[in-house]
Amino acid sequence: MFFNMTTKLYIEKDAVSNHKKDIEGFGKKALIVTGHNSSRINGSLSDVENTLQSIGTEYIVYNKTDENPSVENILDAREFALSFDPEYVIGIGGGSPLDASKAIALMLANPSFGKELLFDTSLNYKKALPVICVPTTCGTGSEVTPYSILTLHDKQTKSSIPHHIFPELSLGDGKYLSYAPDNILINTAVDALGHFIESHINAKQTSFSCLFTEKGLSMWQTVKTILLKKEKTYDDYETLLTVSSIAGMAISHTGTSLPHGMSYSLTYNYGIPHGKAVGTFLPAYINNSDEKNKSQVLKLLDYNSCEEFSSDLEKLIGRTVIKECDYNSYMEAMMSNERKLKSCPFTADKNTVSAIYKDSLLSID
Repeated sequence: MFFNMTTKLYIEKDAVSNHKKDIEGFGKKALIVTGHNSSRINGSLSDVENTLQSIGTEYIVYNKTDENPSVENILDAREFALSFDPEYVIGIGGGSPLDASKAIALMLANPSFGKELLFDTSLNYKKALPVICVPTTCGTGSEVTPYSILTLHDKQTKSSIPHHIFPELSLGDGKYLSYAPDNILINTAVDALGHFIESHINAKQTSFSCLFTEKGLSMWQTVKTILLKKEKTYDDYETLLTVSSIAGMAISHTGTSLPHGMSYSLTYNYGIPHGKAVGTFLPAYINNSDEKNKSQVLKLLDYNSCEEFSSDLEKLIGRTVIKECDYNSYMEAMMSNERKLKSCPFTADKNTVSAIYKDSLLSID
């Protein structure tokens, strides 16, 4: 067994300003990577800018990160920042800017390489620039994982780059979540739930990873209660953020499995938010697993059956509708995703994957 957690993580009020000394140690020139608007609205970008100004650090802001960042997005960001020559990268936002910041940090450290570097670890390249993450949603766990998920337009899907780039520092503050709409909180929290379930029911499961999954799964009823509250407190938001980071720690050791792999086609072709797309397949994934894992996960989630869990989840995320003509191509895409198939601890043949599709929160029109 192996345990690795290289990210220094703080989750607290005013985390960014509290740890300006940590930030100062990364250098005097920073590239900030964020989305189009949300980081300005929730105050996270201002907090980072004010902190950098207080320690005399120069910075530029790349605020064109797409909701599902593509390879082209990464290359555009590198072109934007190359002449500035930053010493490190700060990602602010949900999973998209955080994932993008890791890939951008890799490309900035290797300006002579083209996009081929993103998916090739055999080249003679330099390690990525240091990355700091400031999460503002509660699902991806990217603030503590080494993963960077990018959209591949030529293949009409999403894929994780093979480079493992852990953030060196992550600063979480629950106040940023208070600006997120309920649907964003629900979708991202369901993504975190998927991380716990897929890490627990996983071929790479270890005693270490189970420390995280068992804790996280047992907190689902608390998380669900928070999601359904009309008025949430700072402590509620901090709980959501903490659970998300614990889920990230889990998948840092196991990766995700079939529900994530199956979700990519829904997100790319139908624009279904990532968390909802993942959640669509979670009850069926549990139901098709072995009895030991199935009973463990349901007990930790505090459900008596997969049907009860499915009904509860449907109330949060609804059902997803796809066209019948797309079903076969989505099946083919999943069956070609060897990494996700290998992570599944039970037989993941075409019949099993088909059964998960048919048992899922998916309606075929």
